[in-house]
Amino acid sequence: MKIFHIADTHLGFSAYNKLDPESSLNQREVDLYNAFTQFIDIAIEQKPDLILHSGDFFDSVRPTNRAISIAMDQLLRLSKAAIPIVIIAGNHSTPRLRETGSVFRLFEHLENVYPVYKNKYECLAFPHLNLDVHAVPHCTNAENLQNALESLKPNTSVKYNIAMLHAAVVGVNIFKSSEFNEQEVKSGYLKTGFNYIALGHYHEFVKVEENAYYSGSIERLNFLEAVHKDKGYVELEFGNDSESGPEDHEIFYPQPVFRGLPTRPMIDLPAIDCISIDRYEISNEILDRLNSVDPVNKIIRLKVLNLPVDIYKTLDFNQFRKLTSEALHFEIKYQVTKDSESVQAPSIKFELLGTEFKGFMENEAVEDLDKDRLYKLGLEFLIGEKEGMN
Repeated sequence: MKIFHIADTHLGFSAYNKLDPESSLNQREVDLYNAFTQFIDIAIEQKPDLILHSGDFFDSVRPTNRAISIAMDQLLRLSKAAIPIVIIAGNHSTPRLRETGSVFRLFEHLENVYPVYKNKYECLAFPHLNLDVHAVPHCTNAENLQNALESLKPNTSVKYNIAMLHAAVVGVNIFKSSEFNEQEVKSGYLKTGFNYIALGHYHEFVKVEENAYYSGSIERLNFLEAVHKDKGYVELEFGNDSESGPEDHEIFYPQPVFRGLPTRPMIDLPAIDCISIDRYEISNEILDRLNSVDPVNKIIRLKVLNLPVDIYKTLDFNQFRKLTSEALHFEIKYQVTKDSESVQAPSIKFELLGTEFKGFMENEAVEDLDKDRLYKLGLEFLIGEKEGMN
Protein backbone atom coordinates (compact mmCIF):
# COMPACT_ATOMS: atom_id res chain seq x y z
CA MET A 1 0.00 0.00 0.00
CA LYS A 2 1.37 3.40 -1.05
CA ILE A 3 0.32 6.74 0.49
CA PHE A 4 1.38 10.28 -0.47
CA HIS A 5 1.54 13.03 2.16
CA ILE A 6 1.52 16.66 1.01
CA ALA A 7 0.66 19.99 2.65
CA ASP A 8 0.82 23.77 2.34
CA THR A 9 0.14 24.07 -1.37
CA HIS A 10 -1.11 27.67 -0.78
CA LEU A 11 -2.95 27.84 -4.11
CA GLY A 12 -3.66 31.45 -5.01
CA PHE A 13 -0.51 32.82 -3.36
CA SER A 14 1.11 35.65 -5.32
CA ALA A 15 4.16 37.83 -4.79
CA TYR A 16 6.28 40.42 -6.58
CA ASN A 17 5.20 42.06 -9.81
CA LYS A 18 6.50 39.86 -12.59
CA LEU A 19 3.96 38.24 -14.88
CA ASP A 20 4.07 34.82 -16.50
CA PRO A 21 4.68 35.51 -20.23
CA GLU A 22 2.22 32.84 -21.37
CA SER A 23 -0.75 33.48 -19.09
CA SER A 24 -0.08 37.10 -18.02
CA LEU A 25 -0.80 35.98 -14.44
CA ASN A 26 1.44 36.70 -11.46
CA GLN A 27 4.48 34.48 -11.96
CA ARG A 28 4.67 33.26 -8.35
CA GLU A 29 0.99 32.35 -8.44
CA VAL A 30 1.64 30.32 -11.58
CA ASP A 31 4.68 28.68 -9.94
CA LEU A 32 2.51 27.21 -7.20
CA TYR A 33 -0.17 26.07 -9.65
CA ASN A 34 2.54 24.35 -11.69
CA ALA A 35 4.04 22.61 -8.65
CA PHE A 36 0.64 21.30 -7.57
CA THR A 37 -0.21 20.17 -11.10
CA GLN A 38 3.10 18.28 -11.32
CA PHE A 39 2.26 16.53 -8.06
CA ILE A 40 -1.13 15.47 -9.46
CA ASP A 41 0.60 14.24 -12.63
CA ILE A 42 2.89 12.06 -10.50
CA ALA A 43 -0.03 10.76 -8.45
CA ILE A 44 -2.03 9.77 -11.51
CA GLU A 45 1.00 8.01 -12.98
CA GLN A 46 1.96 6.15 -9.78
CA LYS A 47 -1.58 5.60 -8.44
CA PRO A 48 -1.12 5.76 -4.65
CA ASP A 49 -3.85 4.13 -2.59
CA LEU A 50 -4.46 7.38 -0.68
CA ILE A 51 -3.30 11.02 -0.60
CA LEU A 52 -3.20 13.05 2.62
CA HIS A 53 -3.21 16.85 2.37
CA SER A 54 -2.40 18.32 5.79
CA GLY A 55 -3.76 21.84 5.42
CA ASP A 56 -3.40 25.24 3.78
CA PHE A 57 -4.67 23.92 0.46
CA PHE A 58 -5.49 27.53 -0.45
CA ASP A 59 -3.55 30.61 0.59
CA SER A 60 -6.59 32.52 1.83
CA VAL A 61 -10.07 32.06 3.24
CA ARG A 62 -11.57 33.49 0.08
CA PRO A 63 -9.44 32.27 -2.82
CA THR A 64 -9.91 33.77 -6.25
CA ASN A 65 -12.14 32.12 -8.82
CA ARG A 66 -8.97 31.24 -10.71
CA ALA A 67 -7.45 29.42 -7.72
CA ILE A 68 -10.72 27.55 -7.11
CA SER A 69 -11.03 26.60 -10.78
CA ILE A 70 -7.49 25.21 -10.97
CA ALA A 71 -7.94 23.32 -7.69
CA MET A 72 -11.21 21.79 -8.91
CA ASP A 73 -9.66 20.75 -12.21
CA GLN A 74 -6.84 18.90 -10.46
CA LEU A 75 -9.08 17.28 -7.85
CA LEU A 76 -11.41 16.09 -10.61
CA ARG A 77 -8.42 14.42 -12.25
CA LEU A 78 -7.78 12.50 -9.01
CA SER A 79 -11.46 11.71 -8.65
CA LYS A 80 -11.68 10.25 -12.16
CA ALA A 81 -8.53 8.22 -11.51
CA ALA A 82 -10.20 6.79 -8.36
CA ILE A 83 -7.40 8.07 -6.10
CA PRO A 84 -8.89 9.17 -2.75
CA ILE A 85 -7.58 12.35 -1.12
CA VAL A 86 -8.25 13.66 2.41
CA ILE A 87 -7.82 17.44 2.77
CA ILE A 88 -7.90 19.11 6.18
CA ALA A 89 -8.34 22.85 6.59
CA GLY A 90 -5.34 24.90 7.69
CA ASN A 91 -5.15 28.30 9.33
CA HIS A 92 -4.91 30.12 5.98
CA SER A 93 -8.17 28.64 4.72
CA THR A 94 -10.25 28.63 7.91
CA PRO A 95 -12.56 31.65 8.38
CA ARG A 96 -12.51 33.26 11.82
CA LEU A 97 -16.30 33.65 11.75
CA ARG A 98 -18.54 30.64 11.14
CA GLU A 99 -20.93 32.83 9.14
CA THR A 100 -18.23 33.37 6.51
CA GLY A 101 -18.56 29.80 5.26
CA SER A 102 -15.83 27.57 3.87
CA VAL A 103 -14.70 27.08 0.31
CA PHE A 104 -14.24 23.38 1.13
CA ARG A 105 -18.00 22.90 0.83
CA LEU A 106 -17.40 22.89 -2.92
CA PHE A 107 -15.45 19.64 -2.59
CA GLU A 108 -18.01 17.70 -0.57
CA HIS A 109 -19.75 16.24 -3.60
CA LEU A 110 -16.61 15.20 -5.48
CA GLU A 111 -16.16 11.45 -5.48
CA ASN A 112 -12.97 10.29 -3.74
CA VAL A 113 -12.38 13.77 -2.23
CA TYR A 114 -12.80 14.04 1.55
CA PRO A 115 -12.61 17.60 2.94
CA VAL A 116 -12.38 17.99 6.73
CA TYR A 117 -13.02 21.57 7.82
CA LYS A 118 -15.87 21.75 10.35
CA ASN A 119 -13.88 22.81 13.41
CA LYS A 120 -13.81 19.32 14.91
CA TYR A 121 -12.15 15.91 14.77
CA GLU A 122 -13.41 13.48 12.12
CA CYS A 123 -12.56 9.81 11.55
CA LEU A 124 -12.65 8.56 7.97
CA ALA A 125 -12.73 4.82 7.37
CA PHE A 126 -11.18 3.16 4.32
CA PRO A 127 -12.19 -0.50 4.79
CA HIS A 128 -10.60 -1.70 1.56
CA LEU A 129 -7.25 -0.46 2.95
CA ASN A 130 -7.90 -1.72 6.50
CA LEU A 131 -7.14 1.86 7.53
CA ASP A 132 -8.71 4.78 9.42
CA VAL A 133 -7.70 8.41 9.00
CA HIS A 134 -8.11 10.54 12.13
CA ALA A 135 -8.29 14.14 10.90
CA VAL A 136 -7.99 17.30 13.01
CA PRO A 137 -8.47 20.49 10.95
CA HIS A 138 -7.53 23.97 12.11
CA CYS A 139 -9.94 24.91 14.92
CA THR A 140 -11.13 28.43 15.59
CA ASN A 141 -10.70 28.29 19.37
CA ALA A 142 -8.66 26.50 22.02
CA GLU A 143 -11.63 24.55 23.40
CA ASN A 144 -12.49 22.97 20.05
CA LEU A 145 -8.85 22.12 19.45
CA GLN A 146 -8.53 20.52 22.88
CA ASN A 147 -11.65 18.43 22.30
CA ALA A 148 -10.34 17.34 18.91
CA LEU A 149 -6.94 16.33 20.29
CA GLU A 150 -8.51 14.35 23.13
CA SER A 151 -10.59 12.47 20.54
CA LEU A 152 -7.45 11.20 18.80
CA LYS A 153 -7.51 7.50 19.57
CA PRO A 154 -6.42 4.67 17.25
CA ASN A 155 -9.09 2.23 16.18
CA THR A 156 -7.88 -1.18 17.34
CA SER A 157 -10.19 -3.01 14.94
CA VAL A 158 -8.21 -1.90 11.87
CA LYS A 159 -4.62 -2.59 10.94
CA TYR A 160 -3.50 0.96 10.16
CA ASN A 161 -4.28 4.28 11.87
CA ILE A 162 -3.10 7.60 10.49
CA ALA A 163 -3.60 11.00 12.14
CA MET A 164 -3.62 14.36 10.36
CA LEU A 165 -2.95 17.72 12.00
CA HIS A 166 -2.23 21.28 10.88
CA ALA A 167 -0.44 23.05 13.71
CA ALA A 168 2.81 24.28 15.21
CA VAL A 169 4.19 21.43 17.29
CA VAL A 170 5.93 22.59 20.46
CA GLY A 171 8.21 20.34 22.48
CA VAL A 172 11.96 19.83 22.73
CA ASN A 173 12.04 21.40 19.28
CA ILE A 174 9.61 24.09 18.13
CA PHE A 175 8.11 24.02 14.64
CA LYS A 176 6.38 27.38 14.29
CA SER A 177 5.74 29.77 11.43
CA SER A 178 4.96 32.75 13.71
CA GLU A 179 1.67 33.49 11.98
CA PHE A 180 -1.06 35.42 13.75
CA ASN A 181 -3.59 32.57 14.00
CA GLU A 182 -1.45 29.44 14.13
CA GLN A 183 -2.34 26.71 16.60
CA GLU A 184 0.22 25.31 19.00
CA VAL A 185 0.09 21.64 19.94
CA LYS A 186 2.34 20.02 22.52
CA SER A 187 4.35 17.15 21.13
CA GLY A 188 2.84 14.86 23.78
CA TYR A 189 -0.34 14.72 21.70
CA LEU A 190 1.57 12.98 18.90
CA LYS A 191 0.66 9.56 20.16
CA THR A 192 2.76 6.50 19.38
CA GLY A 193 -0.32 4.36 18.74
CA PHE A 194 -0.65 5.81 15.23
CA ASN A 195 1.30 4.28 12.38
CA TYR A 196 1.89 7.75 10.95
CA ILE A 197 0.99 11.36 11.81
CA ALA A 198 0.83 13.61 8.74
CA LEU A 199 1.63 17.17 9.82
CA GLY A 200 1.13 20.46 8.02
CA HIS A 201 1.93 24.14 8.71
CA TYR A 202 5.71 24.09 9.06
CA HIS A 203 7.14 24.52 5.56
CA GLU A 204 10.14 22.21 5.70
CA PHE A 205 10.26 18.41 5.50
CA VAL A 206 11.27 17.35 9.00
CA LYS A 207 10.90 14.48 11.44
CA VAL A 208 9.16 15.49 14.68
CA GLU A 209 8.67 12.10 16.30
CA GLU A 210 9.34 8.54 15.20
CA ASN A 211 5.93 8.41 13.54
CA ALA A 212 5.28 12.13 12.88
CA TYR A 213 6.56 14.23 9.98
CA TYR A 214 5.96 17.59 8.33
CA SER A 215 5.93 17.21 4.55
CA GLY A 216 6.78 20.90 4.05
CA SER A 217 5.37 23.21 1.39
CA ILE A 218 5.58 22.70 -2.37
CA GLU A 219 7.30 26.04 -3.04
CA ARG A 220 9.36 28.62 -1.12
CA LEU A 221 7.02 31.38 0.01
CA ASN A 222 9.48 33.75 1.74
CA PHE A 223 13.20 34.23 2.29
CA LEU A 224 13.12 32.29 5.55
CA GLU A 225 12.63 29.27 3.34
CA ALA A 226 15.57 30.04 1.04
CA VAL A 227 17.71 27.66 3.13
CA HIS A 228 15.28 24.76 2.66
CA LYS A 229 17.03 22.23 0.46
CA ASP A 230 13.99 20.90 -1.39
CA LYS A 231 10.23 21.24 -1.61
CA GLY A 232 7.86 18.43 -2.39
CA TYR A 233 5.89 15.61 -0.80
CA VAL A 234 6.34 12.42 1.24
CA GLU A 235 5.89 8.88 -0.03
CA LEU A 236 4.96 6.12 2.43
CA GLU A 237 5.01 2.37 1.83
CA PHE A 238 2.90 0.07 4.02
CA GLY A 239 2.84 -3.71 3.97
CA ASN A 240 0.13 -5.81 2.39
CA ASP A 241 -3.00 -5.13 4.48
CA SER A 242 -3.94 -8.80 4.36
CA GLU A 243 -0.71 -10.05 5.95
CA SER A 244 -1.93 -9.80 9.53
CA GLY A 245 -4.68 -8.35 11.68
CA PRO A 246 -4.49 -5.54 14.23
CA GLU A 247 -4.31 -7.97 17.12
CA ASP A 248 -1.16 -9.86 16.06
CA HIS A 249 1.41 -7.33 15.01
CA GLU A 250 3.44 -4.54 16.58
CA ILE A 251 2.85 -0.92 15.58
CA PHE A 252 4.43 -0.46 12.18
CA TYR A 253 6.06 2.90 11.41
CA PRO A 254 6.66 3.37 7.69
CA GLN A 255 9.93 5.00 6.65
CA PRO A 256 8.98 8.22 4.83
CA VAL A 257 10.76 9.00 1.57
CA PHE A 258 10.85 12.65 0.54
CA ARG A 259 10.21 13.33 -3.13
CA GLY A 260 11.23 16.73 -4.46
CA LEU A 261 9.32 18.82 -6.98
CA PRO A 262 10.90 21.34 -9.39
CA THR A 263 10.81 24.80 -7.79
CA ARG A 264 12.05 28.29 -8.58
CA PRO A 265 15.43 29.01 -6.97
CA MET A 266 15.35 31.47 -4.06
CA ILE A 267 18.72 32.78 -2.88
CA ASP A 268 19.41 34.81 0.25
CA LEU A 269 22.98 35.98 -0.36
CA PRO A 270 25.41 36.20 2.58
CA ALA A 271 24.88 39.53 4.35
CA ILE A 272 27.48 42.28 4.22
CA ASP A 273 28.42 43.97 7.52
CA CYS A 274 29.84 47.41 6.77
CA ILE A 275 30.92 48.22 10.30
CA SER A 276 34.67 47.95 9.59
CA ILE A 277 35.05 48.50 5.81
CA ASP A 278 35.30 51.71 3.76
CA ARG A 279 33.07 52.99 0.97
CA TYR A 280 35.06 51.36 -1.84
CA GLU A 281 35.13 48.01 -0.12
CA ILE A 282 31.39 48.24 0.51
CA SER A 283 30.63 48.81 -3.17
CA ASN A 284 33.02 46.04 -4.20
CA GLU A 285 31.49 43.64 -1.66
CA ILE A 286 28.01 44.29 -3.05
CA LEU A 287 29.24 43.77 -6.62
CA ASP A 288 31.05 40.57 -5.64
CA ARG A 289 27.88 39.20 -4.08
CA LEU A 290 25.79 40.05 -7.13
CA ASN A 291 28.36 38.58 -9.52
CA SER A 292 28.54 35.34 -7.51
CA VAL A 293 25.18 34.09 -8.73
CA ASP A 294 23.44 33.70 -12.07
CA PRO A 295 20.28 35.82 -11.55
CA VAL A 296 18.19 34.53 -14.48
CA ASN A 297 14.64 33.77 -13.33
CA LYS A 298 15.71 33.50 -9.68
CA ILE A 299 14.45 35.24 -6.55
CA ILE A 300 17.36 36.96 -4.80
CA ARG A 301 17.93 39.09 -1.72
CA LEU A 302 20.99 40.76 -0.23
CA LYS A 303 21.22 42.39 3.20
CA VAL A 304 23.66 45.26 3.78
CA LEU A 305 24.07 45.97 7.50
CA ASN A 306 25.48 48.94 9.40
CA LEU A 307 25.76 51.04 6.24
CA PRO A 308 26.69 54.70 6.98
CA VAL A 309 24.10 57.05 5.53
CA ASP A 310 26.67 59.15 3.66
CA ILE A 311 27.92 56.02 1.83
CA TYR A 312 24.37 54.83 1.16
CA LYS A 313 23.76 58.04 -0.80
CA THR A 314 26.76 57.41 -3.06
CA LEU A 315 25.97 53.83 -4.11
CA ASP A 316 25.47 53.13 -7.82
CA PHE A 317 21.97 51.66 -7.73
CA ASN A 318 21.77 51.64 -11.55
CA GLN A 319 24.76 49.32 -11.72
CA PHE A 320 23.16 46.95 -9.20
CA ARG A 321 19.95 46.98 -11.20
CA LYS A 322 21.70 46.08 -14.46
CA LEU A 323 23.45 43.13 -12.86
CA THR A 324 20.16 41.69 -11.63
CA SER A 325 17.80 42.73 -14.43
CA GLU A 326 17.14 39.11 -15.46
CA ALA A 327 16.09 37.97 -11.98
CA LEU A 328 12.42 37.26 -11.36
CA HIS A 329 12.79 39.39 -8.24
CA PHE A 330 15.77 41.10 -6.66
CA GLU A 331 15.99 43.30 -3.58
CA ILE A 332 18.67 44.81 -1.40
CA LYS A 333 17.71 45.46 2.21
CA TYR A 334 19.82 48.25 3.69
CA GLN A 335 20.29 48.85 7.39
CA VAL A 336 21.50 52.45 7.37
CA THR A 337 23.30 54.02 10.34
CA LYS A 338 23.33 57.69 11.20
CA ASP A 339 25.74 58.47 14.04
CA SER A 340 24.68 56.07 16.80
CA GLU A 341 21.26 55.41 15.30
CA SER A 342 20.25 52.57 13.00
CA VAL A 343 17.58 53.10 10.34
CA GLN A 344 16.04 50.35 8.21
CA ALA A 345 16.10 51.74 4.70
CA PRO A 346 13.44 50.44 2.34
CA SER A 347 14.37 47.56 0.07
CA ILE A 348 15.52 48.79 -3.29
CA LYS A 349 13.37 47.17 -5.95
CA PHE A 350 13.30 49.96 -8.54
CA GLU A 351 9.51 50.08 -8.96
CA LEU A 352 7.03 52.88 -9.73
CA LEU A 353 4.60 53.97 -7.01
CA GLY A 354 1.63 52.41 -8.76
CA THR A 355 3.48 49.16 -9.24
CA GLU A 356 4.60 49.10 -5.61
CA PHE A 357 1.02 49.66 -4.42
CA LYS A 358 -0.22 46.91 -6.73
CA GLY A 359 2.33 44.49 -5.27
CA PHE A 360 1.34 45.50 -1.75
CA MET A 361 -2.34 44.83 -2.46
CA GLU A 362 -1.57 41.45 -4.07
CA ASN A 363 0.18 40.28 -0.92
CA GLU A 364 -2.36 41.55 1.61
CA ALA A 365 -5.24 39.40 2.85
CA VAL A 366 -8.42 41.52 2.68
CA GLU A 367 -11.63 39.86 3.82
CA ASP A 368 -15.18 40.96 3.06
CA LEU A 369 -14.08 43.70 0.64
CA ASP A 370 -13.79 44.03 -3.13
CA LYS A 371 -10.01 43.92 -3.43
CA ASP A 372 -9.93 45.19 -7.04
CA ARG A 373 -12.10 48.19 -6.18
CA LEU A 374 -10.02 48.93 -3.10
CA TYR A 375 -6.88 48.87 -5.25
CA LYS A 376 -8.37 51.30 -7.79
CA LEU A 377 -9.53 53.71 -5.08
CA GLY A 378 -6.16 53.57 -3.35
CA LEU A 379 -4.32 54.19 -6.62
CA GLU A 380 -6.55 57.18 -7.36
CA PHE A 381 -5.84 58.59 -3.89
CA LEU A 382 -2.08 58.09 -4.19
CA ILE A 383 -1.35 59.32 -7.70
CA GLY A 384 -4.63 60.53 -9.15
CA GLU A 385 -4.94 57.57 -11.56
CA LYS A 386 -8.16 55.73 -12.20
CA GLU A 387 -6.52 52.88 -14.09
CA GLY A 388 -3.82 50.49 -12.87
CA MET A 389 -0.24 51.15 -13.90
CA ASN A 390 1.95 48.60 -15.67
